[in-house]
Amino acid sequence: MYKKILVPIDGSEPSKHALKSAMEFALKWDAELLVISVIPPVPAHIYSEISNFTLYTRMIGLEEYDNAIELAHVKVLLEAENTLKESHPELKITTILTKGYVSTRIMEIAEEEDVDLIVMGCRGLSGIKSWFLGGVSRTVVEHCKKPILIVK
Repeated sequence: MYKKILVPIDGSEPSKHALKSAMEFALKWDAELLVISVIPPVPAHIYSEISNFTLYTRMIGLEEYDNAIELAHVKVLLEAENTLKESHPELKITTILTKGYVSTRIMEIAEEEDVDLIVMGCRGLSGIKSWFLGGVSRTVVEHCKKPILIVK
């Protein structure tokens, strides 16, 4: 039924649950599992002169900060890949590290790779928190044309 399944991960518990579900579907349908991690841009307000972040990045340098963030995403991908391969060596896994707005990159990669299913975690934010924080899973559900399974 499904030949290519996309699962975005960020190291959070909801994304770990989504990865587990995506793995089960991939095994059941002998599908390829695309595991992606998206490095989001640093919000503009973070750069303000009154921000502790600005002081921090001046101390270590913005390039070092970017490298640390990228390394954290690489670590999340490698841990996921190693865990999956140890438990199911027959699983077809492709990892993708990308940069950009998270929901946008998820949808773009889903189209580029012509995936059959997206399996995503959901933090369960509601009300003002969901509106204020954006809600990646909500945005993908509202705008993506691919089938999506949200895992809590």
